[in-house]
Amino acid sequence: MSIVLGCSYAKVVATLANRTFTYSLPLTNREGRQIETYEPVGNPRVGIGDDPENYLLTRVNRVKGYWIYWDLSYDSFINGEDVINMYAIMERHRQGYTLTLYPREDQDWRYFTVIPDNQALQLGITAGGYTGFNTNWNFRFVTKNLEQDLKLQVAIAPEVRNYTYGDNSFEEVLYAI
Repeated sequence: MSIVLGCSYAKVVATLANRTFTYSLPLTNREGRQIETYEPVGNPRVGIGDDPENYLLTRVNRVKGYWIYWDLSYDSFINGEDVINMYAIMERHRQGYTLTLYPREDQDWRYFTVIPDNQALQLGITAGGYTGFNTNWNFRFVTKNLEQDLKLQVAIAPEVRNYTYGDNSFEEVLYAI
């Protein structure tokens, strides 16, 4: 299952003893979305019923927790300052700092201990100057520990607004994840 985190910046806090560094991560290029993916971890089993005349196979899957992945794709453009921040985050991780990711800066109650999950980083600068852009810069985080709670809270706008669009009316419901 994947969700789009909305239009708020992500933040990474690196902590070691009494030293703390905070890095704001820019919105991604894919329409300003950051993708969060959940991978349930459990032990699926197949059970056999007790009735000898009617053996019924049932699937039992108890979810122990979730690995949560955050994909930040800057496939068309990234600032030099943001590349330096990403590099600093990787260096802090290498130096033994604990990385805490806040998927949205405006929701300080939702945070996870993470590690970078990049097999490789590739910065392909095709041209320089004002018209320069890069390709294939994707940054990924994964939770360090198995998470029991996804810490999701869906907020629905208190009022429903109806707008006329052509001959039909449609209803807008605002969500914040």
